[in-house]
Amino acid sequence: MPAVARLTGPSRDNVIALIGQLAHAGTNDPDTGARLGLTAAEVAALREENGIEAGEQRWRGREGGTCAQVPADLDLFGRTFDWATVPAHLWSAITLKGPWDFPIVAPHVGDDAEWWTYPAPPDPGRLPPAKTCENRTWNTYVRGPLLIHAGKGWDRAGERDPRVIRMWNAVTPGLVFRREAWTWAGHVTGVARLVDCHLSTPGCCPPWGAYGVGSDVVHHLILDDVRALPTPVPATGRQQLWRPDAELVETVRAMLPPGGGGPR
Repeated sequence: MPAVARLTGPSRDNVIALIGQLAHAGTNDPDTGARLGLTAAEVAALREENGIEAGEQRWRGREGGTCAQVPADLDLFGRTFDWATVPAHLWSAITLKGPWDFPIVAPHVGDDAEWWTYPAPPDPGRLPPAKTCENRTWNTYVRGPLLIHAGKGWDRAGERDPRVIRMWNAVTPGLVFRREAWTWAGHVTGVARLVDCHLSTPGCCPPWGAYGVGSDVVHHLILDDVRALPTPVPATGRQQLWRPDAELVETVRAMLPPGGGGPR
């Protein structure tokens, strides 16, 4: 007799497909069961019957709050984090369509940013919350230094997003919000530490975290220690996380102060 005999036909196939997606995203059996109205034992039985490996979600979003993550002053091995000591092959990069790169990097622009032709950001305490949560449909177990690459693409939904507009108005008061302002497109404009990636839950990681279910599963990539570069570095972007070459990493590393851990 097949596992969970009460599920038959297309509904059974849909449930199995969802279990596979959630397991691939790292969700454990109890959490998957809670989402789908099954017990953990039923989820395990359906997984085993269909050759689906168990998810091992280490971190979970907490409703209405901040998610668990690697401490800001440590690397994944518990050592004090330092930009200068991380080998080039352990760096990653992510490309974001405009204007979604702006609320990540702009709040951290300093007086040394030669490429920034707009007024210097006001006191950080008067800015809207910086974007430290990137929403993606895929999961990753990569952690560590991350180049923030401003892609040449443009997302109309982002252009209309009130959170992005509020950030623009706070950082560049009196200037019109328009695509032509993105003179840094096609360049690496900042760095961050990717400290966590988890499956979204309702109310998780406000105000930038999105939530999705079923085929629209959303994962939160959590960023910390964001730094804006004094000079943008040209680079060709790619989809998902990509591995920058050593020359690009060393060019960026040379612009960073020693040490790390904690926002700048």
